[in-house]
Amino acid sequence: MKKDTDFECVLYSVYEWLYGIKIKYAEQLMIEIIKEDQDSLTVNFDTKQYIAELNCSKPDFRPYRFVKFCVLDIEKDTTQQPAFVYYDDDNASIIDIINNLI
Repeated sequence: MKKDTDFECVLYSVYEWLYGIKIKYAEQLMIEIIKEDQDSLTVNFDTKQYIAELNCSKPDFRPYRFVKFCVLDIEKDTTQQPAFVYYDDDNASIIDIINNLI
């Protein structure tokens, strides 16, 4: 039996979230899927003020388990700190992950 925090469940939930925001924010948000396969999903987002990257992939040697979400404010200089960064960890539930993507 799979736990709800297995990679496949997390990836499926991220796809559901992505589909929902594509519809809800179609006028304000440009979404480009950069990489998509059974092992990973990489998506870029653009708005008038922000650019973001979402990566959902199987674990390897990095500071997160499956999900990284990074948002930059395009009105600031290139040496800025990100406006928002989220890395999931071993204790993050699917609800935790989706709540941090919103």
